[in-house]
Amino acid sequence: MAERNIGSVVVVDQAGQVVGILSERDILRHLAQSPGGLLQSRVEEIMTGSVVSCRRTARLEDVNRLMVDKNIRHLPVVEDGRFVAMISSRDVMARQLDMVKEMRDAAEEMAKLLKCLKTLSVEEVLDVAVSELPHIFRAERLTIGLREGDEPPMVRRCNCPCREEDSLIRDLEAQGSFIRQAAPEHCQRQGCLGDRILIPLAVTSEGDDPDGEVSRTGFLCLCGWRSREELSSELLAYKAALAQNILSATLSNAIRFHQTHRRSITDALTGLWTRRALQERLQEEVERALRYDVPFCIAFLDVDHLKSINDSAGHAAGDEILRGLAKAISANVRTTDCVARYGGDEFVVLLPHTRLPEARVVIDRLRVHAQSRLSLPDSPPVTLSGGVAQWNGQARGEDILAQADLALYEAKRAGRNGVAVAS
Repeated sequence: MAERNIGSVVVVDQAGQVVGILSERDILRHLAQSPGGLLQSRVEEIMTGSVVSCRRTARLEDVNRLMVDKNIRHLPVVEDGRFVAMISSRDVMARQLDMVKEMRDAAEEMAKLLKCLKTLSVEEVLDVAVSELPHIFRAERLTIGLREGDEPPMVRRCNCPCREEDSLIRDLEAQGSFIRQAAPEHCQRQGCLGDRILIPLAVTSEGDDPDGEVSRTGFLCLCGWRSREELSSELLAYKAALAQNILSATLSNAIRFHQTHRRSITDALTGLWTRRALQERLQEEVERALRYDVPFCIAFLDVDHLKSINDSAGHAAGDEILRGLAKAISANVRTTDCVARYGGDEFVVLLPHTRLPEARVVIDRLRVHAQSRLSLPDSPPVTLSGGVAQWNGQARGEDILAQADLALYEAKRAGRNGVAVAS
């Protein structure tokens, strides 16, 4: 013991089975009882026969508690009765210090991740997670996803060929918490032979009811560990808890921001874009037209005599006409066109890559098609008027809107139920 600078030795029999442990404390106690008799004593007379031991798979927390409870500083690691290794209180303390450092490093890495997640886009949050989390967890493979209702999940992957998102969701819904398990067969067939961890993400957002919330199924799956050290239960659970809290909060905030932004640019009555959203889209179209030298047109459509309809049939009837007009226009434009409710009974259609003669034909066809679906019982037919203007290569977006608005009033002065073009 002196030569090896150790505080205890394990005693084994001829078969290699552990039968006791001899520590410095045992020797000192024997010397106190029999001064000078140490050399004549046998190990079996001095050793502690009832050996407290642990297995090599024991958790460090349990080992530390056992040593404190038993007031011992050395604990043999025994498997099938045979001595495997010795762990000391010094080893435990050193590992605890290492764990504190590793957890501090993990917290710093997660803080950097949080800075990268200063974004309000769900897609960008998922992309950043795929980019950063494999390094933080020291894992080769990662899958992160988010699903709402019965819709297919929005998924991002890092080196993961598996396409079993539904099984991930079922496993998490069954467990409801952090899961560490052997990789299932379908993952093993894809080359994942170690453990995997599944982390549920609690993602919530506002529902249709202002006081209600909608929960979405979010999940994070990691596997393909670079070393066994990365599978330390305490450190892995700590990183998982940090990632779960950060991603859940960030994804929830991103979805809520998207909902708020969508409400700010969506007309509540018709579901079309608002005037503000149209102006932003129009500015983008002006910049595109300047860059590529392509034409575009703006058109106004207006319900003739809507005030009279409101006065005679009620505002509910007028609102129904506006909703029907919005639906009819939206169903008969290109996906590249933009339709917005500009205010009151005025609707605007932005037509990219379109010249004035073509735009006039398109808007007149829309006018005829829409007004044929807007009649009220026991009332005269509902008619529409329109005005169209083309960008001239220099004017600002608001100038094109003003020209189309003037053309609309020309159509009104000409007797309504028609389309006029800006000169």
